[in-house]
Amino acid sequence: MPEADRVRLAARVQADYDGYGYAPLLADDLRAVAGLAADVSAGAASSNAAVAAANADRIAAAGSAAAAAATVSAVANRTVGRSINDTAAWSFTRSTRAWGYNSAGSLADVAVDAPLWAFDPNVLTPQGMSFTGARTNLIRNPRCEGATAGIVGSGGAVPTNWGFTNFVNSVCTVIGAGTELGVPYVEVRFDLTGAGNCQLHFETTTGAPAVGLTTYFGALHLRMVAGATTNFTNLLHTIRVDAVTAQNGANFSFAGVTSAALKSQRYVCSHTTLADATFARNRITLTSSATATITLRIGMPDMQAGPFVGPIILPTVAAPGASTRAQGLANIPVADLGTRWNYRSGVIIADWSSAPGAFTSTADADWFGICSWGDLTANERMGIVVNPAHTSVEARITQGGAAGTASVVSISAPAAGSTIRTAIAWDRDFSFLQVAARGTAGTKVALGSLPLPGWIMPGRYATSHPLFGGMSGLEIRPAALFDAALAALT
Repeated sequence: MPEADRVRLAARVQADYDGYGYAPLLADDLRAVAGLAADVSAGAASSNAAVAAANADRIAAAGSAAAAAATVSAVANRTVGRSINDTAAWSFTRSTRAWGYNSAGSLADVAVDAPLWAFDPNVLTPQGMSFTGARTNLIRNPRCEGATAGIVGSGGAVPTNWGFTNFVNSVCTVIGAGTELGVPYVEVRFDLTGAGNCQLHFETTTGAPAVGLTTYFGALHLRMVAGATTNFTNLLHTIRVDAVTAQNGANFSFAGVTSAALKSQRYVCSHTTLADATFARNRITLTSSATATITLRIGMPDMQAGPFVGPIILPTVAAPGASTRAQGLANIPVADLGTRWNYRSGVIIADWSSAPGAFTSTADADWFGICSWGDLTANERMGIVVNPAHTSVEARITQGGAAGTASVVSISAPAAGSTIRTAIAWDRDFSFLQVAARGTAGTKVALGSLPLPGWIMPGRYATSHPLFGGMSGLEIRPAALFDAALAALT
C-alpha cells in the first residue's frame, strides 16, 4: 500500500478504544496498516492474557447469557486480532486486476492477487478493502481507444467498436481523447442544426451477446464541457436489445452533467431482455427542438449482466475486449490467531460500505455476505449476510450443507456508500446467536449447535453471496454480548 494511503487510513484512528491499545485484524482504525507495530503488540499481548480468564469467568457463570457476559472482565472486551499486513494471518487472492479510486481521487488499478483499498472519489474518505463478485464488462472498448479527431464520416471517427447514428439534422465531431484523474474519455461535440436527434452507442449491433430474460445494467461517466443545454429536449441513456425497439432507460439531469468532476458522474440504466434476445447495446440519444450545440466528455461505458451494476471494469490498454474482474477471496486461518480467537463464544464486528444501486433483486442468491467463518466450503459456515436492498441483516448458520438457525434485524436502507456497522454474537454454552446493525439488535435465537470454524472469510458467505462494497472494519472480541450490549457495539 502506498505510504500516502497508509497515512490517510491511520488518520481515522481514535486515540484509544475503551482505554486500551489496538490490535486490529481489519479494523476501522487500521492502525496496524499504518505500521504502528508497538501499539499492536501491546494490545495483542494484554488481550491474549485476558482471554483464558474471561472464558473461565463466563463458563463459571450460571443462569443466562446475560449473567455470563456480566462476569467477563472489561479487559477482555477490547479489540483483538492481528494486523492486515501480517501474511501469517491473512491471504488475499484475485485472478485479475481491479480498479478503483485511490487516496488522491484518481482511478487506479491494482495487480493480480493484491487487495484494492478504495476511497470515495468525491470526498476521498477511505472505504476500506474493496470486495466484489465476479463480473464482466461486455463493452469491448470502455477505454475509448481508436478515436480520430474530426467530423464523424468526414475524417473523424468515434472510438473502435462504437457507433454514431444521425437520424435527422445532426453532426457529430470528435474533439479528442484523454484521461481525467485516471478516467479514460473521448470528447464529442453534437451539433443539431434544427429539430433533430441522434445516437451514440458504445458497441456494435452484434458486439455484446445477450441472454434472454436477463437484466443488463449500462453505466457511463458523462459531463458537459462546452455548449449549452438550450433547445435540447432529451438526453436519454438506454439499454437497447437487438435491432428492435425493446429498450429501457432514463433521462439524464442536464444540471448534473455540468459537474466539473467526470469521475463523480457515473450514470446507470437497466433493461430486462425478452426470451429471444441475442444482443444488447448501451447508448445515449440526444433530441433537440431547434438548433443546439453541446460538447460531452464521455468515459468508461460499461454493460454488465445484473441483478445490479458492479464496479468499474477495464480491459488491458490497447487490447479491447470483454473484460472480467474476478472475485477477490480473503482468508484468515483461525489457527494463526491463537488465543485471540475464542471458539466457544465471541463477537465479530464488521464495518462495510454499500455499493451504489440500484438493487432490484430480492433473490436469496443475491444477498451479500459481509463476513463468515467455516471450512471454506458450502457445508459448514456461519456469518452475516445482508439483502440486496440493504434493509435486512441476518446471522446465518449452515451445517452439513443445510441452512440452520438465523437471527434477523431490519434497518432503514442506507445511502450508497454509507458505512454500516454490523455485529454477530454467539455462545456455545448458553446456545444463543444474535445479530445487530446500526444500533439495533435482532432476534436472539437458540443455536442448537455451531460449526467449528477453520477460517474467517471477510467479504462473502464462504463459497457464495459475495459482498459488493467496501470492508472498512473487522473486529474480534473473545466474549459474547447480547441484546442492548450487542446493539451498542454497532
